[in-house]
Amino acid sequence: MGAADDPPEETPQATLLVELATDLYDLGIDTDRTAFAVHKDRPSIALPIKGAFRVDLAKAFYRRFGRAPGGGALTDAQTTLQGIAGEREPVTLHLRVGRHGSDVYLDLGRPDGKMVRITRGRWAITTESPLLFRRTQLTSELPIPQRGGSLQELRTRLNVTDASWPIVLGWLVAAFIPGKPHPILLLGGQQGVGKSTAARLLIVLIDPSPAPLRSPPSNARQWAITASASWCFCVDNVSEIKAWWSDALCKAVTGDGWLDRALFTDSDVSVLSFQRVIAFTSIDTGALRGDLGERVLLADLEPIAPDQRRTEEELLKDYEAARPLLLGALLDLVALVLQELPRTKSESLPRMADFAALLQAMDRVAGTDAFQTYIDQDARIAEDVVQSDAVAMAILNLVE
Repeated sequence: MGAADDPPEETPQATLLVELATDLYDLGIDTDRTAFAVHKDRPSIALPIKGAFRVDLAKAFYRRFGRAPGGGALTDAQTTLQGIAGEREPVTLHLRVGRHGSDVYLDLGRPDGKMVRITRGRWAITTESPLLFRRTQLTSELPIPQRGGSLQELRTRLNVTDASWPIVLGWLVAAFIPGKPHPILLLGGQQGVGKSTAARLLIVLIDPSPAPLRSPPSNARQWAITASASWCFCVDNVSEIKAWWSDALCKAVTGDGWLDRALFTDSDVSVLSFQRVIAFTSIDTGALRGDLGERVLLADLEPIAPDQRRTEEELLKDYEAARPLLLGALLDLVALVLQELPRTKSESLPRMADFAALLQAMDRVAGTDAFQTYIDQDARIAEDVVQSDAVAMAILNLVE
């Protein structure tokens, strides 16, 4: 360290920290008014100034000046940098996946910033992206995908029924295409069929985290925390879906905003908005409300034969080794679906029209029958919803 790196004694540490930050980082603010900093050597990853950025800035200060900054100086610098960032035009920060034109970018969650660019018909590893991504404490690394894998290898690891497999595959493909509504995947089956394990295998292929399975929320605050920190997750062992949660789930599927005051202050109202890829495991959720029923996919799991049972540790270890090839095979299909989608036209699509069109495109390139399976499910769920609605049943009885 040279003498030129020694800070002038009269310069406050907070000022030095601000100068250092503006030298090493680009500052900005997202559409939720959260200030962030992007390191100029890692141009695609945004750090919240009030969060992970504090540690990075302290480390950079130590490397520059050979001593640790004071906690008060760091806090003052953060406040100043937030003010500077607030002068910028708001930009969108993406979580795990983002779309730019017809291209999709998948953040692998790696320190080196590597990601996957998925275009029509192909995909490639890159460190350059026109998009900015944010990460949370629940953003874990995806493996570097490898070519040469087969989706049949994924099929053999999941004990979903043959009838349900096309729906599960369509849900997986859709999870890599943001900006469109994503139906909720409901993994059902009798006790002991391994619903939680199957859900874990699906989630870690898309958006791994330390907590891929989460408990049902008891209020809006818990739900906001659960849903905002990951792009894709599973709510495990759902036994009841109350009216408030049903409404919130519908909005998480479509990306519509919803008002909540309790999360912040009694004198202000905040609009929460996030679009997520969600799975449930359940033996029986009870009756689904109509709007939610139209946004649910059903996937049945079948019992595992005693001679085929493995410990969860063995299964997960094997799956971890296979993940690079499985992810590569899935990205192959996503790229083909992106290529086929512009040619997909239909006059009779259900309410989740974008997802239905994706299934049609997937059927063409993969030879599956996901679209018809989805249409059949939609009719089945609609009938169940009507039968659970006392008013609707009374009207039907009157008509009959």
